[in-house]
Amino acid sequence: MKAIKRFFRFVFCGMATDTKYLAPVINHLPDAFIIIDRRGIVTSANNACYNLLGYNESEIVGQSASLFFVDYYASEQEQNEIYLGKILDRLVLKGFVNNLEVIFLTKSKKKIPVMFNGVVLRDKKNNITGVLGLARNIREIKRDKDKISVLQKISFLSLDDRDISVIMKDIGTYIKEFFEVERASYYAVDNGYLKSVYASDYQEKITLKIPDGIAGYSASIKKSYYTNNAADDEHFYSLIDKKSGYKTKNILVCPILDKDEVIGAVELINKNEDFNEQDQKDLEEMVNLAKFVIFNRQKEIKLKESEEKFKTLAEQSPSMIFINEMGKVVYANKKCEEIMGYTREEFYAPDFNFLNLIAPECVDLIKKSFSRHMQSEEIESFEYALLTKQGKRIEGILSTRIIKYGGKNAILGTVTDITERRKMEEEQKKNYEIQDIINDLLHRQVEGFSLYNILEEALKKILFIKWLTFENKGVIFLVSEDGKKLVLAAQSCLSEYVCTRCKEVKFGECMCGRAALLQTVEFSDHLDERHTVKYEGIMEHGHYCVPIISNGKTLGVINTYLKQGHIRNKKEEEFLSAMADILGGIIERKKNEQEKENLYLQVLKSARLASIGELASGLAHEIGNPMQTILGNAELLLMDAQNEELLAIKNASLHCKEIIKGLLDFSRQREMN
Repeated sequence: MKAIKRFFRFVFCGMATDTKYLAPVINHLPDAFIIIDRRGIVTSANNACYNLLGYNESEIVGQSASLFFVDYYASEQEQNEIYLGKILDRLVLKGFVNNLEVIFLTKSKKKIPVMFNGVVLRDKKNNITGVLGLARNIREIKRDKDKISVLQKISFLSLDDRDISVIMKDIGTYIKEFFEVERASYYAVDNGYLKSVYASDYQEKITLKIPDGIAGYSASIKKSYYTNNAADDEHFYSLIDKKSGYKTKNILVCPILDKDEVIGAVELINKNEDFNEQDQKDLEEMVNLAKFVIFNRQKEIKLKESEEKFKTLAEQSPSMIFINEMGKVVYANKKCEEIMGYTREEFYAPDFNFLNLIAPECVDLIKKSFSRHMQSEEIESFEYALLTKQGKRIEGILSTRIIKYGGKNAILGTVTDITERRKMEEEQKKNYEIQDIINDLLHRQVEGFSLYNILEEALKKILFIKWLTFENKGVIFLVSEDGKKLVLAAQSCLSEYVCTRCKEVKFGECMCGRAALLQTVEFSDHLDERHTVKYEGIMEHGHYCVPIISNGKTLGVINTYLKQGHIRNKKEEEFLSAMADILGGIIERKKNEQEKENLYLQVLKSARLASIGELASGLAHEIGNPMQTILGNAELLLMDAQNEELLAIKNASLHCKEIIKGLLDFSRQREMN
């Protein structure tokens, strides 16, 4: 949040006047960027905001932010205005808001959850002028969490003792709410027909002959199928709509398969937006899990022990499922074996300590959770980390509940692997850190810091980022004025000898010179033949040498030191290349500023010389005429009689004439220039 405050303080408090350079930065931000004045009117936004909301600039700027900043449950615009006012009041009171989850309404009336961060903007007199916000679309993250929740709820229904029709209704409700559709229906196959066994809002039974209708067609091809324009789809069976008066807009159907046999289908109707391939995949995943809860339960209804029913379903689960009884693992499904690397025999061994599966920092959390469970407390799902037999770290979400197993209380746990999601979150943190670095460099540029100061700060930030494995040594070169060599501009932890030897590097010399000449990233994991600058006692190391290029012209090189044997990393190269691009823009702008300053000084000097020329010309004309009269009279008098005083007047007049001639010559030269 401090980085956001710092960046936008200099952008919007009159300190950044050159929008030519700032506008591209703002428009390339991945998050929606919005400025709202004190009246709640949008005064500025970036491309990410327009793309997110589906409006163009003229449709947003100048409008109330309540156009898209809405209360999820609001039915009238006035309620949205009140909701916006509450958020703005909160901003004014605190000066900022962090990670506030709100709803944006798009032009097509879609409600999108976003994570909103905002700060108050003030003028030089510290008066509030408005607020600035960054909004990130968290729809996919929220969707993933909601999907995990639905899958876990469906999994727990496998142990539910209620009637199968009630369980089907619960699953239908979960699926209906997740996809935000008007109707969710189940069909069972009976002698070549699909017969409805459940519909969330339709009581009459529906029978379709396979392959009639969208559901029948999906069952016939044994694949999921969706259409977002039902009326124009050749497979749509319109007779049901005509009889019921219902209007079907879009449909998604997923067949339920037992091995290669179709035993039913799940149909979703009228989502508030178009169905897509992700919906198709998510429904297939839910149906594959739900079929073990519903259809397999129907097949196994005569089984007496609920533990056996559970095991049959758990073995097919994509999540790890276990049962812990008094600190001992008494059941672990196949997925536990696959992910954790232990056999069931090892899990069930009397001396097996299940706490060995838990990352050390999470052991106390697990102990407290299990202790509360054994006291009949319900525990909400929480995140923790496990260690496989091979020592690999797994990030997971643990959902637990108390069950009866063998007549005794036991803990049923479901672990959902979120390792990949964690990696994505770490990647987002890295992106925030990179953006913070960029903001700081841009801040220094606009604040008037020298180019060398900016380069030194950039090098320091590059070398000391925690998630990069660079050495703490590096250098940044700039291209000399003649464009034939690199000149050392900033360095970190280099020896005096290296600084002297590499003070200037010719294009093509050593790895830095090659990067400058070829305009390519030069990488090495040791001192190879390209590293031509060597000296006695040099230690083995590697390099990333990244050219700084702007408009096809090499402006400098970033050189980082690496440990011997360092593995080339695409992410590291992308980061260094991004930093080179940023520095290229800064260097280019600094050069332009210097050229403007030099031009200004030249114009000022010319203006001063022109003024002197005009003065000289005026003086020459004003003094020349009287002086010519004095000279002429002196010569006439000398014709009558020789006199030393007259001769002195004549000589002085001739000397003045030469001075006047010089002034006239100078003024004519200025006119020519």
